Amino acid sequence: GSLRSLDCHHRLPPSASSITNRWPQSRYLLGTASHPLPAHKNTHLQSIVQMENPVTTSSVIRAAGYPLEEHTVTTSDGYVLTMQRLPRKDAKKVVFFMHGVLDTSLGWVCNGPMGSHAFTAHDSGADVWLGNCRANEGVGDKRRGRAPSDYLRYWAFSVNELGLNDVEGMLRYISMTVSGSDCPGKELHIVAHSLGAAAVLIHLVFPREGSDRSGHGRFRRETVGSGGPNDRATDRSIGATRSPSSNLCIKQVILLAPAGFHSQAPFLALPFLYTVPPLVRLANGLMGAFHAQFGLPAYIPSKLLRSVAFKLATDFHSVPALNELSLSLLRLLVNGDCSDWDRALQMPHYAAESMPAISVHTGAHLIQFIRRQKFELYDYGWKKLNRRHYGADAPPDVSAGYGNLADLGVRVHLVAGAYDGVISKENIRRHYDCMQRCGVDVAYTEMELGHLDVCVGGHEDVVQLVDRLLGGR
Repeated sequence: GSLRSLDCHHRLPPSASSITNRWPQSRYLLGTASHPLPAHKNTHLQSIVQMENPVTTSSVIRAAGYPLEEHTVTTSDGYVLTMQRLPRKDAKKVVFFMHGVLDTSLGWVCNGPMGSHAFTAHDSGADVWLGNCRANEGVGDKRRGRAPSDYLRYWAFSVNELGLNDVEGMLRYISMTVSGSDCPGKELHIVAHSLGAAAVLIHLVFPREGSDRSGHGRFRRETVGSGGPNDRATDRSIGATRSPSSNLCIKQVILLAPAGFHSQAPFLALPFLYTVPPLVRLANGLMGAFHAQFGLPAYIPSKLLRSVAFKLATDFHSVPALNELSLSLLRLLVNGDCSDWDRALQMPHYAAESMPAISVHTGAHLIQFIRRQKFELYDYGWKKLNRRHYGADAPPDVSAGYGNLADLGVRVHLVAGAYDGVISKENIRRHYDCMQRCGVDVAYTEMELGHLDVCVGGHEDVVQLVDRLLGGR
C-alpha cells in the first residue's frame, strides 16, 4: 500500500456558512427550494453539489476542514483499492467504515460535518478509515487503456471477494499502519452498511489464517493474483479463529441493514431472478472447463449516457409533480422503501465521469441469497467447481459460522429500518437469531427509517445512535 498525506493538521471544523460557500449553488443541488433538505441538514451544510470538477470523498473532507490522508491498498488477488483516512494518531479508537452496493466512501461524509457518520466519529475522538471495494475502482477513467481481456477479468468477482479479499486487505493494512504507532492498546470498531456488512461478516467468519472451527470443513481459495471466482484454486485454507487484523483488537461491529438474508425480492430484481442464474452458471461452466475467467459490470457504460440519465433525473427533481411521480415509481420498485431515492440518484458519485458499479457475479450472488433463503458463499453452479473452491459440493453457510464471532469476542450491534423495503427488519432479525444461537454478544435496534436512511440519509437519530455505540457523546 501507499500513503498520500493531504493537509493533515488537526483543526476545528469551519462554520456551516464557510463550508456551504465552498460548494457553489448549481442545478445539481440535492435539495431545492421546492423540495428542501431536512432541517437538521440545513443547519450545518446546505447541500452537496456537483461542481465542474466531480465531487469526491477527498474533496468533501478537505472542504469540511478535516485532516485527510489517502491510502492505496493492494489485495491478495491484485486489486488496488483506495481508502481515505481522517487521522487522529493518538486515538485509542480506530473506526473502519464500509459502504454498501452501488455506493462509495462518499456516503459516509456526504451530509457534512453535522450529519455524517465519519465526521461525527472523528469529532468524538476516533481515527477514521473509509473503505472502498473493487467495484468502485474499475469504472470511469480508470478503465481507459485497459485491454478488453483485462477488463473482463477485472469484473470476475462475487461477494466472496469483497469479504475475503477487499475487507481483509483493508483491515490488514489498517492494522499494520496503526499498530506501528506510539499509541498501544488501540481498538478497532467496524461500521458497515448493506452489502458491505455482508462482506464484513464473510471476512470475520472466514478469516485468512487459523485453524478450522467453523463446522463446515476447510476449503480452498482462489489463486492469489487471479482476481476472479473461476481461476484455479490453491491449497491455502481458510480457518476461523482470528481476524487478519489480530494485531488490532476488534471490539465491536455495527451492521446497518446487513445483507445476507432476503425473504422478499424488490420488484426491481424480479426480471433478473430467473434469467441471470442460468446464464452465469453456463458461463462459469465454460470458464471452469478452460480455466479462464471473465465478468461484466452492471452500470451506465458511457459518459454520454450517464450525462443524459443524470440530467433527466435532475430535471425530474426540479418539477414537483414529476418528482413525486418518479419517487413513487422508485419506491414501488423497492417494495415501498421510504428512503429518498430521488436524491440518492443525484449523489455526487453518480456523475458523468464515473459511477459505482456491480459485477454480474455479485448480482448473481445476491439472487442466490434471495432464491435459497440462505446466507451462503457463492455457488459456482457446478459441483466440480464448488469442490475446487470449497472442498465440498455446496458452498459454506456463512450464518452457520457465526460462532466464530463469539470466539473472537466481538460485540455485534444490528440496526434495522422499520420501513426498509430492500432488506426488511425480518431479515435483520434472522441475523440476530442466528447469532444468538451461536452465543454471539449481539444487540438489535429497530428505527423508523428506510434502507438508505441509516447511511447516506444523514438522519440525526441513526448518526447519534452509531456515535453512542462507538463511545462518543
